[in-house]
Amino acid sequence: DTWEDTKNMLINGKADVRMPSSLPAIASTTLSYGTQPIMENSRVLMTLDSRTDLYYKDYDHFSSLKIGITYSMLNNTQVKDCFEDLKVSEDQMITYPSYDEVRTALDNGEVDAIISSIMDLKDGLKTLARFDSVFSYISMSIDNPYLDILDNALEELKVSDPAFIPL
Repeated sequence: DTWEDTKNMLINGKADVRMPSSLPAIASTTLSYGTQPIMENSRVLMTLDSRTDLYYKDYDHFSSLKIGITYSMLNNTQVKDCFEDLKVSEDQMITYPSYDEVRTALDNGEVDAIISSIMDLKDGLKTLARFDSVFSYISMSIDNPYLDILDNALEELKVSDPAFIPL
């Protein structure tokens, strides 16, 4: 399944735990999130390796790019807060329902670059800018009583071995 489908898997009871999960900008009415981070994750502006006209941290050129992003990332995270530092605007964003569609748009030349998680950086892509480092958490359906148990266990591990969870 795609990453976007994992939320529905939790809601529909096909999965019990989702991780890593980014905290939503607005509290969810369907999912609960732990309080103990399980890993740190970055968002990246990336493009195809074949784009020899685009370079890492070449901020002066980012304002001319058409940028693909999922609707969810644009509207449910704090990614917009980073646009000024990247020298891009929301007007440059072309939204898609899923990451697969964002990637297809990049491959087909519909967009010049994409914004996504560093975990989506695969062969054939290169990083133009790394930004918005955020912690990821465990998430479960809002009525699942086991989240507190897992969260408490992660806290005990962190107290016993501070190096266990990268902060």
